[in-house]
Amino acid sequence: MRFTLGVLSVVILLLTVTESRANVAMGKELAKDQHVRDSVKFYVYTRQNRDVPQSLEANVESVVRNVIDTTKPTTLFIPHMQSDFGSDECNVIKDAKLQLEDGNVIVVDYSESITNSGDFESIVSLMPHIAEAIGELVMLLKHNFDFSLEHLHVVGFSLGGHISGITAQYLHQSLGQRIPRITALDPAGIYFTANTPSDQRLSSDDAEFVEVVHTNAGQQGFLSTCGHVDYYPNGGTLQPGCDEKDMACSHERAYQLIPEMWLPLENHELLILKCPSLDYLGMDYCRWLSNKMGDLQQRPKDGVYYVETNSVKPYGKGAFLVEFF
Repeated sequence: MRFTLGVLSVVILLLTVTESRANVAMGKELAKDQHVRDSVKFYVYTRQNRDVPQSLEANVESVVRNVIDTTKPTTLFIPHMQSDFGSDECNVIKDAKLQLEDGNVIVVDYSESITNSGDFESIVSLMPHIAEAIGELVMLLKHNFDFSLEHLHVVGFSLGGHISGITAQYLHQSLGQRIPRITALDPAGIYFTANTPSDQRLSSDDAEFVEVVHTNAGQQGFLSTCGHVDYYPNGGTLQPGCDEKDMACSHERAYQLIPEMWLPLENHELLILKCPSLDYLGMDYCRWLSNKMGDLQQRPKDGVYYVETNSVKPYGKGAFLVEFF
């Protein structure tokens, strides 16, 4: 009997130690998740402060003190990892949108959140927490400042393209409402495939309209279609003027096309062709339309689209002539 009680005491002790260690591990994990959310930073640009942003926190006092006007259209830009508000992609998006409309551009900086995260897979695992932090800011604006989701346009580049989708999913789950538009610029293809569950990446279910620009598909960018409308400029993998070995050149072309998408130049419009499928991209297979790539005033029919561009600015070729012999 003593032996049995002794064994039972050891078992209870082991269970207690195991539970204690589990609680400690859970506490550390929760603290890590909270640190990730707290490390996401927001910076606001308007036409009143085009060059120097104002920092914004997800609390009422910070919003009241900020230059942001919640009655105006708002663009939320989520860049690639390690990019801050001074990066090239942030400046391109911000400048183009403020030239187009009198609104707010909120740039998300999550570089600190992924510091010391290790490999890319570890960074990807933090995406839901980053998306939650972004979603909490949007909900704060909606609940306390009468911000309408109808005024929100989410734009994401590379990994930010997938974070855009997960942020939209979080908002839909929390508010029961889908945001109107996501523009994803060559969403990351490293680690992500068509077999990745849709709740872990960008998909057409994330917003009322999801448009995707693929410029380095199958390499740094996502290969398969993942929006209502998927544009594949020049076939979607290698861009004119870029070397095959320099994948970043083609990858970054996605956001470099934005100014001409939103502010088309006369005779240099990015006119699109409707293609039967991803397997048939090119002038020989696709049908000309009068629509322009990324036009914010109209929505083309769902599907796959092809567009040819120049190697340098202006990228748009307009309605160039094709000779038949």
